[in-house]
Formats: sequence, C-alpha cells, structure tokens
Amino acid sequence: MLGLPLLLGVPPAWLLARVPFPGKAFVRSLVLLPMALPPTVGGVALLLAFGHRELLGP
Repeated sequence: MLGLPLLLGVPPAWLLARVPFPGKAFVRSLVLLPMALPPTVGGVALLLAFGHRELLGP
C-alpha cells in the first residue's frame, strides 16, 4: 500500500524541489490544489449557510 504513493509522489516532489523547468508554477499549483480545495469549499458552504443572505433564514 505504501509503494504506489512513493513511486508516484517522490519523483515529482524531487523534481519540483530541485529542477527548474517551464511550467513549474502550474505543476506546483496542481499539486497544491487538493490540499487547498477542501477548506475553500467548506468556507463557501458556511458563507452560503450563515452569510449575509443565508439559506437558513434572514
């Protein structure tokens, strides 16, 4: 179970950390997106539920 993430994660991480290449910022943003998306979705859901024009009442 540990082998597949190691094979798929360590080489790209090493490349992102050590090797300059065109499109590095785009690849880095794709790698960071799964970590940033859940809090963003949670924040939008809370804003819709309890914000200025909330779904749960005025």
